[in-house]
Parts: sequence; C-alpha cells; structure tokens
Amino acid sequence: MKSNLWVSLIFLCNMLLISVQAQPLLEENFEYGVTNTDLVTSSAGAWVNFSGGSTTLDVQYLNTGLTYAGYVSSGLGGCAIVSNSRTGDDYSSFTSQNSGSLYLSALVNVISASSGANGEYFLNFGSTGTQYARLYAKNSSGSLLFGISKSTETPTFTSGTYSFNTTYLVVIKYTFNAAAQDDRVDLWVFSSGVPASEIEAGSPTVGNVIYASNDASSISSITLREGTNTINASIDGIRVATSWADSPLPVELTSFSAYVKNKTVQLTWKTATEIDNYGFEIERTTIPPFGEGGTKGGSHVIGFLRGAGNSNSTKEYSFTDKSLPVGSYSYRLKQIDNSGNFKYSKEVEANITHPTAFLLEQNYPNPFNPSTTISYELPENSYVKLQLFNAIGKEVATLVSEFQQSGMHDYTVGTHEFNLTSGVYFYTLRAGKFVQTKKMVVLK
Repeated sequence: MKSNLWVSLIFLCNMLLISVQAQPLLEENFEYGVTNTDLVTSSAGAWVNFSGGSTTLDVQYLNTGLTYAGYVSSGLGGCAIVSNSRTGDDYSSFTSQNSGSLYLSALVNVISASSGANGEYFLNFGSTGTQYARLYAKNSSGSLLFGISKSTETPTFTSGTYSFNTTYLVVIKYTFNAAAQDDRVDLWVFSSGVPASEIEAGSPTVGNVIYASNDASSISSITLREGTNTINASIDGIRVATSWADSPLPVELTSFSAYVKNKTVQLTWKTATEIDNYGFEIERTTIPPFGEGGTKGGSHVIGFLRGAGNSNSTKEYSFTDKSLPVGSYSYRLKQIDNSGNFKYSKEVEANITHPTAFLLEQNYPNPFNPSTTISYELPENSYVKLQLFNAIGKEVATLVSEFQQSGMHDYTVGTHEFNLTSGVYFYTLRAGKFVQTKKMVVLK
C-alpha cells in the first residue's frame, strides 16, 4: 500500500511539473482599453519604464491591434508602438530561465527604419538591463530586412527582403548551451501561415547565430526599445514559452463566426492544425443596448466541444445557442490543452433583434419523432391561437390560446402528449389579422 501511494505521489508531482512547464511564461495581447496613452500607464504594472526618462517618453499603447490569420494572439486587443519621436524603453518580466530553449513570438509591422549598416533593434529578451536575442530592422534600398544578434554583436540580416507597413509573424529562439560562450539564437519570419512545430517551420530565416561571447546567465524579461532609434513599428501578440507549441501555435484557429436566425445563434469555427488540444469551452457575454452605456455582463460557459488532439488537417466545429431573448451578445472560445493550459479566441458578436412582422416558422425537426418545435414571431402584443390539425382538417389540439407579448416564441409538440401517429399534420397560427398554416410530418 505504501509503495503504491509513493508511486502515485511521484506521478502526481510529475504531472504538476509538466503542467507548469507547458504554460506560456508570458502572453501579452495589449488588452488595455480604448484610450491611447503611454504603455506603462495603460498596463498598470505589466510594463515598466527603465530608461529614457519619464513615462511621457516611453513606448506608446494604441487600442487598435495587429491581425495575422491563424495566429492564436491575433486581433485580441491593441498593440505597442515604438516611435522615433520618443526615447523610452519598457520591459515586462517573466520567470527567469537559464537552460533549455526560450521562444518569443510576436506580430510586427515596421513602418520605417534606419538605412544604416546595422539597422536598429527594437525587441529583445533581457535580464537586469542587458539585452539578448535582439530583433533588428533595416531599410535596404526601400525594402525591409530583419536581423538578429545574440547580444551586442553585429546583427545578421535576412537574405530575402520584406515590405514596410505589412504584418509579419516573427519567432525568436534563444538556446542555452552548456559550454561557455556558445549560446545560439535563431529567427523565423513568416508572411502567412503558422507552422504547427519547429520541424514544420523548417530552417530558420536567420539561423545558427552564436558568437564566442556574451552568453546570457539567465533571461527574465522582454524589452521594447526606442532609445535613440529612428524606427517606427507596431508590436502585438507577444508570447514567450519554453516550447514552440506554446509560443507561436498551440492551436491554429483560422476562422470564428456567428450566424443569427430568429432566436438562435450558430457559431462555427475552423482549425488548420491542433497540438495537444483537449477542446473548446464556449463563453457568452451580454452586451448593454446601444446608447445605455455600462459594461458587458459576466461571461458564462454555455457549452463544450472536444478537440481533435493533434491534427495537421482542417477541422470544423459548430455550436448552437438557442432561445435567446432580444439583445446583443458576445462569444469567445476558450481553447484548453490536455495539461489544463488555455487560451482565448477573439470575440464575435451577434444581435437578436425585435421582430418587425408576423412570422410562422417551419417546425424543426421535420419529419420528427418524438418531438418538434414550432417557432413564431410577434411584432406587437397580440392574442395568439396556435392549433394543430390532422390530414383531413380535424382539430387535434389547441396548443396556444392566450394574449402574448411581442417577440419570438416557441412551442414544443410531442407525439406522446397528443397521441400522434405517423402521417401528415397541419398547424395554424392566428394573431390579430395574421393567419398562416404550415405542414408537419410525424415519422415513426
């Protein structure tokens, strides 16, 4: 018994360790509201100014973010702006690392850059004021080059050129090696797609940058640098992790949309690839009516769909949210991996509007057994009579006979409740001067 208990404890500790190691060290989507201001003020402690004077000169926060199809941190908030009109540098910390590999992925859009031989760096790993794995940008005859250096050495630039005012996904890898002064940095630059693994990503765009000096003893922060730069660039969707899967891509969500019909919202989404994906929780939030101000209501979990686990092919998902009252709603997905880590999708909105005309819907499902739902809409308060008839016109039941408020209404018909046998039936709605009849089929 003691032996079994000891084995169980070891297993539990190992699982907890795996869970902790699998979590991203830092995830920054710049979700700091609608006011454009300096980053330190807007982020309330997430970012710290450490050079370049007061916060009036530090990195700026902009409430419009960057988007990149398939990237898990695309379009979730605002972004940070490094500008040639300011001189401050800001950093954000995470748990210190001194072994293995460290990945930094981010969306980058460079507006302008220096044409100097070494360009300028604007994003990097750091530790106590020292910058490692520096990301550079350079203007080469009107084209954009990205570069990387391990520390203060001369950067190595991409052989291919890129475009200004275009959003790219960059992935920086810092590898701690055991021997002295042999740590390595690599850089990938993607213009489309998000590789599911480092193997799938292929050779780095700039790789095997070593230099026999300036190894990091540890790395514990990322820095957005302005200094005396002439660069102008936006940075968004920063993720730092110890594995590729937790940095650029746990799950590549390629679409997420909402379709409204009557009182129902149909959510659909697709993934191009999945890694260790346990599934999706669906969350709904009520949005205040336009003009009434206030904040959104709390999020509520309304469903869960199991994920595909590991997949390199397109997977499609759908979820139906039924019988909603008139109002506006926001939905998001909480993607959960098998170790319990989770990420949120962007939000999509749906509006359930007040009916503008009388309407009787076709029952669903049809044919049916054992039950079906009849839906109808009332643009105004009305006395409603809903009747059910058999194939020869004999009334089987009066389903509704009452005064009802305007809006959308449902009535469920069960075969057992009304002793319905297989065959054709008709249902008629009378409301004010409106009269309409539709056919339904019981199939046993």
